[in-house]
Amino acid sequence: MSLVVALVLILVQRRVRKLGDLRCEITWTSGGFTGGRSPGLKGLGREFEAKFFNESDVDLALWDIRLEFYKGGECAARFSLNFADNANRDAVRVLNLPSRIAISRTMEIVIERETWDLVNPTVRLLKQADKAEFVGVIPGGEEIREELQGEPPPWPRAGEE
Repeated sequence: MSLVVALVLILVQRRVRKLGDLRCEITWTSGGFTGGRSPGLKGLGREFEAKFFNESDVDLALWDIRLEFYKGGECAARFSLNFADNANRDAVRVLNLPSRIAISRTMEIVIERETWDLVNPTVRLLKQADKAEFVGVIPGGEEIREELQGEPPPWPRAGEE
């Protein structure tokens, strides 16, 4: 009997370690730009820092990564993200989160259009938002959501550089 209890305890402990929490801390930074980054386009961007610690004994991945802005409980805007901490500012497609290793990345949202008049409606939505959430999906389909902390850097009226 004690052998069975010992085996069950070992299996339960292993499963708990394997399925440990993913800790996230997402915070607005003062970085970003106004004026457009792509040739011929007007725009602005805002940056945030994402810190992760995967407490489980197995590596994790996040995909379908995005930033969602909410007004009154309704999703008002959804953005794909770029890495702001590499020279190419590549799109964030997958974040690999090794077991028991802290990861910190700076990411950004970018709003670019042909004219400031086309940028302004989106900026207006962001100014009115109650909150912003970082969202990613882990294998198996479970969504990880974490509200951005702090105040976002000021959203200028597009065209005010």
